[in-house]
Amino acid sequence: MTQGDQERDSNTMKGLRDDGKIKHVTISFDLRSEMGRSSYVKFGGYDKFAFKNQRQDDMKLLKTRNIETWSLPLLKMTDSTNHMEIDFKDAIKYVDLDPSVRYIYIPANHVAAATEPILKSLHLPAEVETDCTATSVCLVTKSCQTLIDMNKDKVFHLYFADDEGHDQRFTVPIWRYLIDPKALGYKKAMYDDKCMLGIFISNNNQQDHIIIGSEFFREHYVMYDMTPHADHDQDYIQVGIAERNK
Repeated sequence: MTQGDQERDSNTMKGLRDDGKIKHVTISFDLRSEMGRSSYVKFGGYDKFAFKNQRQDDMKLLKTRNIETWSLPLLKMTDSTNHMEIDFKDAIKYVDLDPSVRYIYIPANHVAAATEPILKSLHLPAEVETDCTATSVCLVTKSCQTLIDMNKDKVFHLYFADDEGHDQRFTVPIWRYLIDPKALGYKKAMYDDKCMLGIFISNNNQQDHIIIGSEFFREHYVMYDMTPHADHDQDYIQVGIAERNK
């Protein structure tokens, strides 16, 4: 979420609470992709029964950069096979969790740092080639369904510090970022029988941020909480994240 989004949310949430319609200045997202399961947004609280273990302490609370943004300080990002840290040369310092976009968006000069180790961690047939240079996207010469079936166990990890200073790891399956190019409107013949990696160049000017979209929310319940500042005059707000039940 952008600073403008945060300001609008803050005014809306405080107004709802002042009117007695909600108890807390929070908004929570439970996004579902399973057939027969509805997604919903909850104002003024969260639903622990959407958590994997249905316990309140499933949710980890993470301090934001400041009261003007939902950006979370990123400790590190690793791949799944050899647990090698994805090396952003200390240039990427923050992550924005944004349900209004879908995939991962990284400043142009750091895209390769993320795509190369993730591609190396995948099970790929010997004849498969990858091309991350010809266009602004990363392509694999194999159908997505084949690659998804071969890589159901592959993940990457994001590490943040919680409100007590402890490292918290959140895991995302890589298959969620293997995309049929035609599903995104890429119709040219060069995209036939290929699979696209859902890591794209960000179009904002924040060179020390990456944006992680709604595919993360389909694995995690996410709450945006203004309580620390609104009620306790702290110099931060917080994001709560819990592994979602399936």
